[in-house]
Amino acid sequence: MFFAKIPRHTRQNAITEGDLECILTRNCEGTEQLRKEKRNVVMTLRDLPVGKTATIRSVGGEGALRQHFLDMGLIPQGEVTVVKYAPMGDPVELRIHSYELTLRLADAEKIEIENIRDAGQVKPKKKERTVIPHPGLGEGGKYHEKETEHPLPDTEVLTVYYENAQMTPLMKWFCRKSGKSKFTAKDIAAMKATAARKAADRNPYSWNMDFYEYPDGSGYEGRFTKCGICTLMQELGLYDLTPAMCHLDYAMSEAGGVTNFVRQYTLASGGPYCDCGYQKKRV
Repeated sequence: MFFAKIPRHTRQNAITEGDLECILTRNCEGTEQLRKEKRNVVMTLRDLPVGKTATIRSVGGEGALRQHFLDMGLIPQGEVTVVKYAPMGDPVELRIHSYELTLRLADAEKIEIENIRDAGQVKPKKKERTVIPHPGLGEGGKYHEKETEHPLPDTEVLTVYYENAQMTPLMKWFCRKSGKSKFTAKDIAAMKATAARKAADRNPYSWNMDFYEYPDGSGYEGRFTKCGICTLMQELGLYDLTPAMCHLDYAMSEAGGVTNFVRQYTLASGGPYCDCGYQKKRV
């Protein structure tokens, strides 16, 4: 309760009933304003105590700095836990996506959080959304339902739909342009550089890749031992549909016009890795 500071009653500054009502009204308005401000306070990662877990609400920063946060796995709806602070109080060690990273407090202040809880507590469940399957009508005549035909399995429907959605004229042009430089010294050097860079990538939504050239010189293979799409789809509860996306590799290779795509395994189908093999087409 607020107690208004009222001057002593003197002849010069005697308070009338109207003055008293004005003072009390101002204090009540101030109280309500403070309550509103308290409700609107947004906590940042810098405010999270040791041993507490929170859900990332939004990622601040601009340009390269924000992209750096995202590359480290600090993404909206991710769960982050404060492990400890450095002896001097800066930086702070965090755990996110089952690995540890350190962050300066000035940077931690740019990450807004919510749903603060003790480490190990289950994140509050979101309200389940009703999934409405895409009817697919009009997609090149492939999805029109007829009384005499059997409906396609969900994964098969999604495979064709995803390919049609991704293989736009611009994408086909890009594949043809990339195909012109396929198997050149520059292309192979770029693949090796990518493999070396991805080998140490700890972001769970990225890829780890090894590069192999075929001994007979007929092409090469990119072998992926970690797939960011698989990780994301598993977290979203859509892992069974992931193979539909893997099939796009065949369409992109064919659009390039110079390679035959070869594959034995995919991680999404339970294989030990995803092999993306590109063999030279025989002229």
